[in-house]
Amino acid sequence: LARKRVQPERLDTSPPAAEPRKRKSPGQKAKGEARQPEPAEKKTKKSKKTAKPAGSKGGKAGKTAKHAAAEKSKSTASDLNVSLSGMRSKVRERCQKHAAKFGVQITASPKEWNDAITHLVTPRLGRSEKTLSGMASGAWILKESWLRESGKAKAALDEKDFFAQSLDESLVTSNAAELWNQHYCQTKKKAFHGMSAVFHERCAQNAPSRDTLLRIFRAGGGRVIEAEDTNEVQQEDGMTFAVVPDPCDRTDKVVSDCIAKNVPCTSDLFLIEWLALPKKDLSAHFQDTMSMPLLWSSKLQQRC
Repeated sequence: LARKRVQPERLDTSPPAAEPRKRKSPGQKAKGEARQPEPAEKKTKKSKKTAKPAGSKGGKAGKTAKHAAAEKSKSTASDLNVSLSGMRSKVRERCQKHAAKFGVQITASPKEWNDAITHLVTPRLGRSEKTLSGMASGAWILKESWLRESGKAKAALDEKDFFAQSLDESLVTSNAAELWNQHYCQTKKKAFHGMSAVFHERCAQNAPSRDTLLRIFRAGGGRVIEAEDTNEVQQEDGMTFAVVPDPCDRTDKVVSDCIAKNVPCTSDLFLIEWLALPKKDLSAHFQDTMSMPLLWSSKLQQRC
């Protein structure tokens, strides 16, 4: 029984042990301590993180800017009428893909010139109907790289850096397309402005056909006088001449009638070189028939 008896607890006279103090975290404030305002720099950083840039995808300003750019490119592309010349089928398909990227559709025109064409894309300058007609009209005659780079940019680039050039200076001046384009942009006059011509029915000696010569001459703003109307042909304030098979053949009625009225006769090569070689002196084309009017002198020596 004595062993089972509960012994009275001994009184502990030592001082009570102090409770362990909890360490405060750096961000925790003591009770009753006033909260200090955050530095201005921190607030600025927070505002920068939360603020959305004006051009962000979700911002209205960004959408408006993109919409305006898209509308601008569409309106520009709608003014372009692009045609191709001197290209194989694979190259044509490639050009069509480039053009589609900035909203331009290639005009499916034949080999003949169309007055609606504003841009002609060709590997090089030559004496084809399209190239000569393009120079006569002052159109942009460009390399394929213009389509490719415009496709990458999703918009029509400035054409001035992409003019097509010739590989043979004796046939076409290397920068003839650029010269005729500048001439039209500065004067608003095409290559044959103020010129009238009679086209003999057998005048095509260097060109594929008489119709080809007519289209080239008309593309440059020239006025065609039918061969049957030689009675009405007379030298006017502009330049009036006749395109005949042989300018020295006075047995030809058209030649004799024109010479009698002081209207010079020349071959179709004169029209071709007028465009292809804009800085060449073409006076020799008329020396075999008669002296040239003084009005013509400056233009025959240099067109643009």
